[in-house]
Amino acid sequence: MKTKDKDLWIVAIKYELDSLKQNGTWKPVMKTEDLKILNTKWLFKTKTNAQGEIERHKARMVACGNEQVFGEDFMLTYAPVMEIISAKVILAMAQHWKVPARYGDVPNAYVKASAEEEFPIYIKIPQGMDIRNQVLKELGVNSVNETVLLLLQSLYLRLKTSR
Repeated sequence: MKTKDKDLWIVAIKYELDSLKQNGTWKPVMKTEDLKILNTKWLFKTKTNAQGEIERHKARMVACGNEQVFGEDFMLTYAPVMEIISAKVILAMAQHWKVPARYGDVPNAYVKASAEEEFPIYIKIPQGMDIRNQVLKELGVNSVNETVLLLLQSLYLRLKTSR
């Protein structure tokens, strides 16, 4: 990585990997020849405040969903949204308690949805992620090159996502 903010981007990558790991997004498994393995890549974005000053650096790990084939790797796509009744209840509660209604954010909300087992998704280990030697021994492999990640939760850019 050749940028003056390299150290800040490395912190952002570590934060993203830690968040995904804590969420139970994947589990390491032994790579076999019959597995279809999706590539992963990093997307980087700077978050700014109203004055345009950089507040933080955001790294997002994504799976290359464009490598999936309809009918082989997934059957339908779905994008979850809040039901209108839920929004109305929240606004009614805010009005009842005379508090201003504000927007909020749930960190990594998208990746909290479970992956479906019908079509297991395997991804390459992303750049910057370390797999402990103990995990490699448990899998019966000698190196991280013999390991892939089985997705247990949704991940950004997959065509078949949360439901």
